[in-house]
Amino acid sequence: MLGPLHTKTKLALFLVPAIGSLVFLLWWFQPERVIMRRFDAFLEIIDVSLLRTDTSPQNEEALRMLLAPEVEFLAPDPIPDGPRTPADVARSLERLHESVASCKVQRTEPSIQFPHSKEGRLGTTLQAIISGGGGTKVTRRFRAEFLYKKGPGGWKIHRIGLREL
Repeated sequence: MLGPLHTKTKLALFLVPAIGSLVFLLWWFQPERVIMRRFDAFLEIIDVSLLRTDTSPQNEEALRMLLAPEVEFLAPDPIPDGPRTPADVARSLERLHESVASCKVQRTEPSIQFPHSKEGRLGTTLQAIISGGGGTKVTRRFRAEFLYKKGPGGWKIHRIGLREL
């Protein structure tokens, strides 16, 4: 009688971690989770801290991983509307980083909807707190919508829409 119980214990010791790992992997690779990780990575690139060193080459490479080859921007001034490549976005961010002391971007909890299996729309409110020289500080709030599409490179941003609040 000790033999079958011992076998069942061994089987349980194998199955419990295997099932737990499978559940974790299924959760980790859900489209919502993937889009959220990519969105947070995008916001991290925009964020400028006082202690940050020049990271332009790393930003451009990261943007290639996060953005489609051409991203449509719909935004208020000073951000011009129209299509941009990841290299264009990297140059714009580099100019931003050079012109401000810091830029902290905060977000509300995003909502993600999937009108199609390979298309996701992330909506959130963004607040940018921009500090310039001499202690000046400007706060701008936007309603933001990011259109993600799944392709060979995974989920990438195809359109960024910002409306000032």
